[in-house]
Amino acid sequence: MNRGAKLVKESVNALNKIGANQQAIILTRAVNIFNTMQLSSIDDVEDYIEATEEGKFLKLDLEYYALEPTVNDFLEKYLEQHEAEFIIE
Repeated sequence: MNRGAKLVKESVNALNKIGANQQAIILTRAVNIFNTMQLSSIDDVEDYIEATEEGKFLKLDLEYYALEPTVNDFLEKYLEQHEAEFIIE
């Protein structure tokens, strides 16, 4: 497994762990779309931006940013519930 795929799985697992299940689903859907893109036609950043501006991720972006609570909200709640694991006195 390449490093990128491993990081995506870790990110999805982390989102689920903090309760951000819908965000995890959207990330998984985005990765699935990315994996179907013709990456051989992307030579530089401008090509990538052009490909993403074709709307491949627009629906997911809108869904993600409309979600409540946000990832930050979930992170804050998780920290409150597990403060002893993060704060050393």
